[in-house]
Amino acid sequence: MKRYLSKESLSQERSFPVILALLCLILYIPNLAGRDLWCGRETLYAEVARDILLNGHWFAPYFNGELYYNKPPLFFWLIALMSVPVGDVTEFTVRLPSALSALGTVLVVYFLGKRLYSARTGFIAGIILASSPGFHKYACVAKLESPLTFFITSSIAAFYISLTTSSDKRRYLLWGWFLMGLAMLTKGLGVVLIVPVILLYLLSRRELHRIWEMELVLGGLVLSATMAVWLLPGYALGGAEYIKGLVGHFGYHVGQGPEYEKPFYYVTEAFVGTLPWSLILPAIFFYLRRSDVDTKHREGLRFSATWFIAMWIVFSLIMAKRSRYILPMYPTIALAAAVMWEDYIAKTSETWSKIKVIPALIISSCAGIAAVIMTSGFIVLTPLTSNIIALSFIA
Repeated sequence: MKRYLSKESLSQERSFPVILALLCLILYIPNLAGRDLWCGRETLYAEVARDILLNGHWFAPYFNGELYYNKPPLFFWLIALMSVPVGDVTEFTVRLPSALSALGTVLVVYFLGKRLYSARTGFIAGIILASSPGFHKYACVAKLESPLTFFITSSIAAFYISLTTSSDKRRYLLWGWFLMGLAMLTKGLGVVLIVPVILLYLLSRRELHRIWEMELVLGGLVLSATMAVWLLPGYALGGAEYIKGLVGHFGYHVGQGPEYEKPFYYVTEAFVGTLPWSLILPAIFFYLRRSDVDTKHREGLRFSATWFIAMWIVFSLIMAKRSRYILPMYPTIALAAAVMWEDYIAKTSETWSKIKVIPALIISSCAGIAAVIMTSGFIVLTPLTSNIIALSFIA
C-alpha cells in the first residue's frame, strides 16, 4: 500500500537533509584552517597535490622530484581542484575534501536509513554519524579515509537498493560498480571491502545465488573503465616502475596477516570512536527478542550487522592495526542505533507526550556534540563528566 504523507510531514522530510548538511558544516568547516598542517600525512599529501596543481602531474604524481606511488591519485586530484580558486594548496583546501566527503557520507546514510525504514530513521542516523568523535576527527584532517568512506558507503547503498527494488535495478547496480571504482582510485580498497559486505548480506538471507543478478560482466567493465582512466595514462607517464610501486605498496598494507589482538582492537576502536552513541548497541540483543519488532526493523539491523561483521573480518585478517582504517564501519553503528531509537520513539509516542520526546532527542544530540568538542581539544572534560554526558544519552 502506498504511503501518503501530509504536507507537514512532507515538508519535515524535505528539511532533514538540509538540517544535516548545516550540522556538518557547523561541525567541520571551522576546524579546517585553524591550525598548521600536521607533520607526516597532511604535509605529504599537500605537497603531492601542490605538484599536481603547479606542474600538471595529474596521472603520475611526484613528491620531492620522485614518482609517488604509495596511493592512487583521486584524493590528490580533489585537493588540487579545491585549490584552483586560490592558486595554491592551503590548510583549508587540503582538508576541504575530507569535510565535504564526510558531509556526503552523512547524507548517503540519511537516504539509506530512509530506505531501510523511514526518513526519521535516516535523520537520526545522520545526526549520530555526524557527531561521532572518530568520524568528526577524520572529517577535519587531510587523510584518505573520509573520501574512501564516502565512496564505499555510496557503493554499498547503491548495491543494497538494487537488491531490494524492482525498478531501475540496473542503474543502481552500475552506480555501485562505478563508485567502487572511485573507492579504488582513492585507496585501492574498494573491492576488498565492498564485495564481502554484499556477499555476507546475501548469505544471511540465503540468497547467495542472487550474486548473478549484479551485472558482473557489465559491472566489471564499468569498474575497469573507471580504473583505466587513471592507470593507462599513469603507465604511459610513469612507466612500469610506477605500476610496480603501486602494486607493491598495496600488497604490503593488505598483506599483514591475522593477529590474535586485531578483532578485539577493531571492535574497541569502533565502539570508542562512536561514543556516546555506541552505548546503546549492547541493547540490540534484548531489542531483537521483543515480539513487537517488525520485519522492516529486523531487516535494517541485519543489513547493518552484516556490513559491520564483513568489514571487521577483512580488517582482522589482512589489514594493519590503524584506528582510521575502520571509518567505513561507522555508518553501520549509526544505522543500527537509529533503527532502535526510531522504533523506541514510535512505539512510545502513545504514552510519551512530545514534550518528553523532544528533550530526549536534544539531550542525545548534545551528548554527541559534546563528545566531538571533547575530542577536538576545545575543552577538557574529566572521565566522570564524559561518563555523565554519555549516560544522559541513554537515560
